[in-house]
Amino acid sequence: MSKDELNNIDQDISEVKPTEADQTNSKEVIDPVATVSQTTTFKPTQFWKPIEAPTKLPCEILTPNDSIDPSYTNLTLPYRVICHQRYQKCAREYRKQFIKEIKRQEAMQFRALDGIRIRREFCDPLIEPLPANDRIKLTAKQKFRLDELMRN
Repeated sequence: MSKDELNNIDQDISEVKPTEADQTNSKEVIDPVATVSQTTTFKPTQFWKPIEAPTKLPCEILTPNDSIDPSYTNLTLPYRVICHQRYQKCAREYRKQFIKEIKRQEAMQFRALDGIRIRREFCDPLIEPLPANDRIKLTAKQKFRLDELMRN
């Protein structure tokens, strides 16, 4: 074979693109000399001298008192968040107080059935909402009729 024929074969081989299956199944052979020279600049080092770390800026240096977590000591919450927290706290306190008073009323009843009745009437709907199938569903006419009866 002549040199021209070999060059044509080399060009034909370089023009062939591998398929996806070939790329996934093939194991690339990496030339370490080529990759090192391409990725980094070669600096001759002496093995007995330690490699010096790059210098850090003053803001990058951590002292033993510093932590990785940010500091929230100077954090100020928006006023609407503070009001919402107060509102939730008051609601929890009122609910606890109401349940305490109901328990006292239950304990003061002469008969056990009266105590159970008080608990069912006051606490159960507050602790657990009624299931949807237990609620009374009325049509518009029935609601109107009920309102008339309640007024009289």
